[in-house]
Amino acid sequence: MTRLAVLFSVVLVASIVVLATDGAGRGGEAVAEATRIPIQTGGMTTWPTVSWTEAVTRLQECRVSEAGQTHSGDVFLTMKDGRHVRSVEPALDDLWDVFDSLPEGCGPRSMWTE
Repeated sequence: MTRLAVLFSVVLVASIVVLATDGAGRGGEAVAEATRIPIQTGGMTTWPTVSWTEAVTRLQECRVSEAGQTHSGDVFLTMKDGRHVRSVEPALDDLWDVFDSLPEGCGPRSMWTE
């Protein structure tokens, strides 16, 4: 193997280890922070899932640039750093109640509903 091939292999393995490490949060649950874009599989788009509490925390910490909800209560958030997560609100339109409670200027730049 050439030195360049060995270096590439080491970098690739290190990247996989970092993603695997970032993917385990407190208590072993998956953490969505390792994913910057929605996951494409079999023609479907899947966003990494976080708890409703985590989604609300991200909104309250002014980390969200875009947010929206579907009729089924799925909530999709795009972080200011480009990462994406999905959550499920306990009751339809809970997301709008969270928006109303945010400090001025802290809400997402873009909000949508289906």
